[in-house]
Amino acid sequence: MIYKHLKNLTVIFLTFIFMYILVDMIFLPNVFYVNETTVPDVINQNISTGKIIIEDADLEYRIQYIPSEKSSSIGTIINTIPMYGKRVKSGTIVDLKVLGDKETFVVPDLINKSKNISINILKSMGIKLDTIFYDYWDFICTDLTSINENIDYEKMYVECNKPKHNIVWNQYPKSGENVYKEKAITLYVSNGSFAPEFYSIPTLIDLDLEEAIKKIKKAGLLLGEIEYVNSDLNISSNKVIDQFPYGECRITDKINLIVKK
Repeated sequence: MIYKHLKNLTVIFLTFIFMYILVDMIFLPNVFYVNETTVPDVINQNISTGKIIIEDADLEYRIQYIPSEKSSSIGTIINTIPMYGKRVKSGTIVDLKVLGDKETFVVPDLINKSKNISINILKSMGIKLDTIFYDYWDFICTDLTSINENIDYEKMYVECNKPKHNIVWNQYPKSGENVYKEKAITLYVSNGSFAPEFYSIPTLIDLDLEEAIKKIKKAGLLLGEIEYVNSDLNISSNKVIDQFPYGECRITDKINLIVKK
């Protein structure tokens, strides 16, 4: 009987010792007595430096690259999760957001497509449109990129592929090029005819000078001299009171304006 009690006491004592060791050396250290560290400030640091600082703080890291902007420095850390200054367990993974290569796109082929379709393609790809130039066949058929000293100009005009009105005949950058996202595309669009000998001159009298200049440029004409004069006309200053020439002019002629002071 005594032996049995001693045996039970021994079992209980050994069980207690085992549980004490289990709790004190394994359970408590991992649940309650965890080593902590502070997330260091690595914002604006280069990723190479940032990784060393993170590791020195007894932390791990995970890198997420995001496309950089035009003036951004590639490889710069811009954010951390958790944020710097926060107390965390040693070995915690810190997510680093780092500026990667600038976003690029492959320039689509817009040659022989209509202006509207080309613009829609660029919009769908998130590509900026820079400028649209409208060219007559006179220019298209004598494109300097295709001319050499032995060229037969008469034959060139005859064999020229004269694009119809509002058809893209050239573009920059060229299709297939890999360019940065902020790069805009320039389109060269056909007017669908040879250039006329004479061009219509818009009526500019009574317009503000700025508006008159815009109309001249929109008509594809050249601005000449601007003369400011005193006038008794009942109109506000900076208005066009006369122009020369009127009606029609050649493409090389300049439009001169007289403006009220």
